[in-house]
Amino acid sequence: MNLLEIEDKARGFNEARVLFVISRGAWDSPRLRNEALTGENADKLMESAALEFCGDAKNVEATKDSTTVTLSALFRWRTDDFESYGRVRGIANANLRDAINLWRPKNAQLSINGDNVWHEFDWALNKQSAGTPANAGAQK
Repeated sequence: MNLLEIEDKARGFNEARVLFVISRGAWDSPRLRNEALTGENADKLMESAALEFCGDAKNVEATKDSTTVTLSALFRWRTDDFESYGRVRGIANANLRDAINLWRPKNAQLSINGDNVWHEFDWALNKQSAGTPANAGAQK
């Protein structure tokens, strides 16, 4: 099964957290896990990955009053999945920020209203040892 098939199957379960576990190996993808997703560890692993991804300023960066939030392109691509997950978790009329707040610390919650700005996704291969994108410093 390829990544697109896995993501499509996850849609049927209203389980947006799986998107934080799937890594494409690109710099802006969720971190590649060293643990396989299994039936026994799925909930714990997906929740941990969601907390990590949404807590990283590279993926969710808010102004002090959080009226403007810069978000990973992953959220733009899969907004419907995240909003649906928020509704499954009991948030009536959940919007994207409601869903993201499920995985943000209480002292770093995003305001529900405001502008979302989207990071352009960096498809460069992730060089784990360097700690910087593969294309960092490249001439444009």
